[in-house]
Parts: sequence; C-alpha cells; structure tokens
Amino acid sequence: MSDLPDFLDLEGVKVVDWHRFENQYAFEIEVTKGLVREDRCKNPPCRMTRNGPRGKPPRFTDLPINKKWVELILKRQLYRCKLCKVTAKDPLPTSLHPIHKMTMRLFQHIGEANIRQTDEALAREVGLSTDTISRVFKSFSDDVFASTHFDMPEVLGFDEKFWLKKYCCVIGNIKERTLINILPSRSSAALDTYFESRRDRHKVKVVCLDMRSEFHSVARRWFPGAAIVLDRFHVESKVVAVLEQIRKAEAETLSKEERLELKHDAKLLLLRGGGNDEDSRERLSRWFDRLPRFAAAYWAKERFANMYDTKCSSPEAKQLYKAWKASIPNEIYRDFFDVIKFVNPREDVVFAYWDNRFTTNYLEGINRSIEGLKWAGSGYSFDKMRAKILLAHSTHKLEKRPKFRRMDLSTKELRPGFFNSLGGAKGGEVVTYYETVNYGASIDKLIEIFDTPGGFEGLDPFKPAT
Repeated sequence: MSDLPDFLDLEGVKVVDWHRFENQYAFEIEVTKGLVREDRCKNPPCRMTRNGPRGKPPRFTDLPINKKWVELILKRQLYRCKLCKVTAKDPLPTSLHPIHKMTMRLFQHIGEANIRQTDEALAREVGLSTDTISRVFKSFSDDVFASTHFDMPEVLGFDEKFWLKKYCCVIGNIKERTLINILPSRSSAALDTYFESRRDRHKVKVVCLDMRSEFHSVARRWFPGAAIVLDRFHVESKVVAVLEQIRKAEAETLSKEERLELKHDAKLLLLRGGGNDEDSRERLSRWFDRLPRFAAAYWAKERFANMYDTKCSSPEAKQLYKAWKASIPNEIYRDFFDVIKFVNPREDVVFAYWDNRFTTNYLEGINRSIEGLKWAGSGYSFDKMRAKILLAHSTHKLEKRPKFRRMDLSTKELRPGFFNSLGGAKGGEVVTYYETVNYGASIDKLIEIFDTPGGFEGLDPFKPAT
C-alpha cells in the first residue's frame, strides 16, 4: 500500500505499508526528512548515493491501537560516497527513542502509568517484557529526578533505613521538615557520589547525624565548615540501654510473678519525671522502694535527660556533663561507664547540640511511616517507591523568595544621580524579582498520606499540582 494517511501522527515518519494480525498491528514506516548528503562527504564536490538497505530494519513499539499491540518497522535509507567511501543513513526521527526502541510517547506513557500499575499489567497492555518495563521506568524517573531540583538545606540530616531487604539512606532538610532524597545504599561511595553532584552544598551550615561512623566521615569530607551534631536521642538511648540492663539484673532477685510485673512496667522507664499520672508514679515508686539500685539508675537517666533540656552554651553543657558524672552513685558507676566511654571521645559532636539544637528525630518518624508501606507497596520496586515518595507535586514544600532587585527605567525619565541608590525613585522604580525554592517533599504531608487508607496508592508523582 502507498500514500496511506498519517494516522500514526508521529513526527518525522510516514506509513508506507501496514499489516493486521490477531493481537498486533505492524506498520512499515520511512523517514520523511532524509540525510543531507553533501554534509557527510569529506570532499565538498562529491555526492553520496543510495546504497540500498542492509540488514534487518530496526523495530520499535508504539502505544496500542484498539487494545492491540503496535510494532513499527523503520526503513532507513543507507548512503555511500564512491570517492571518499563515507557511509551514512537517514537520521533517527525525534519521535523515536534511540535507546529503548520505542516511540517517545510510549516511553512517557510507561513512565507515568507504571507508578499506578504493576509491571505485569503494563507489560500485557503494551506488549513488552517486565524487564523492559522496569528499565524504561528507571530511565524515565532518572530523567524526572534530574530535572527536579530540591534546594540544599542549611540544616542537613541523613539516616539509614532497612527497606525492601536492603539498607538505604534517607536525606532530609531538618529545618524545613522535608525529604530531599532516598539513596539506594548507605555506603560512603553512594553518599560521595550524591554530594559531589550537589554544587550548592556550600549552603549547609549544620549536619545532624546518628552514630554511624561512615556518615561522620562523609560529613567532614563534604561539609568541612559545617557544625556536625550527634543526634541527642541516639546518645540518650545509650543511657536507657544501661537502665534496661540494670532492670533485667534486678529482676533476677524477684519471684516469677514479680518479674513478669516488672517486665510489664518496663515501658514506664521511658517516662520523664517519674510518670505522667498518679498511677504511673505510684507503680514506679513501689519498684524504687523495692529495688534501690534500679531507682538510682532511673534518676541518673533523668538527670542526663534534664541536661539535654537545659538551654545553655556548649561549654556550659560540658560542665553539666561533668556534674552528672560526679552524681552517679558508686554502686552503678561501672554500669554507666559504657556511656562515659562513648561520650568522652565524641565531645565535639555530642555537645555541638547545645549550640545547634537540631535532631534527626523527624527522619526517624518518616522511617517508621516508610516501614508501614511494606504492605501497601507490595510489588513495588525501590525506584517506584522512591519516585512515588519524592516526586509527588502535592507534597512539595515551595517558597517564593526575592532573588534580586533592578531599577526599571521604563517608568520614569533618567535623572542625574539615580545610580547612587536602588532604594529611591530617582530615574525609575525598583522592581523585585522572585524565585520559587523547592525544599523537597514535606514530611508532615507524607505522614498524613501514609496514615490515610489508600493514600499511598493514590499518590501520583507525575500529576501536576492543582
């Protein structure tokens, strides 16, 4: 068949023949704009001549028509110069993807639809393998991530998370309570690659971390001028662990019924000030009277927590820490020696908290919410989950802020001396230009979505914000 109508509506190609099968359409297409032959020759006088098609023509996949798969067979003319022996062929149209052997519109469709459909369902729809669907989605999401810029924060935090059977790294803006990235690995190499690509890392003034040594090495390497703060709750967990050890040791002196009762009351150890209500305080007081060593450990834990609640400078906090060490009773000092041995060599990052009162606690909160997605995200790959969490426009925290000011000379006549100040009205009006800053995906909005039944499944990263 010839002179067929252009019902494919693909830029740069025309249909020269087509065939219909039971589950598929096959279209033979040609390039409408051929090679500019004289531009490919080494010698300007020579001309390239048709050299005939060679080998099998490449096949591309397009969007289904009438629920049938569509295959495009591209016939590209080959050329050869008889004088300089240069060979060439017609250029690939921009409507065809050069890597994935499909049309650009199918590439776009797979990228957007795969976030809502499983690989198997989408593969059946377009006539491709599930491996191809996964590769296309990763390529598409990488392109979207490359074009989506999250501002590097003043207060940066990153934390590890065991997710989808492997450890990943969650990176967030502590001050604005947003997520800016989820790396597929917590290794130093993965973090180095990411931070090396961020040319705006000079904006970071404070880095808040947990106890992982690799994180501290990366922070010192890429943010040499920033203050590194060890998260307070990770330090306090060391003290709580000592209290729990003493509780278990003291439980050995009790009867079976009393041990079970003390185990049931173990959650009261996390309460501040002896309990939040009269019943809690009474139960703790009963154990304190029965187990003096346990009581001494509990109040040592309380004094340590009060030290963190005190608003003071870093040098003053060090004095409070010395006073806390001196207040530990001799009978439990050996138990708390592990805490002292942990804090002493890390005083610079531990006591930096009092000058920069930030914590990664909110990242721990989003980690717990992400953990709850293991059921909602059944069948999702890491790339899908990451794109769904980070790229949804509805969760992005945006802010409009002044970028620069400029004198608009079109509003008034030029007068002498108008260069002296932009604040006056000499010669023109001062115009302020703004830029939109994207801080990342809001943690509060994400947690709200995760806690709503069906909220995560309905999250569409590629749907524009309304």
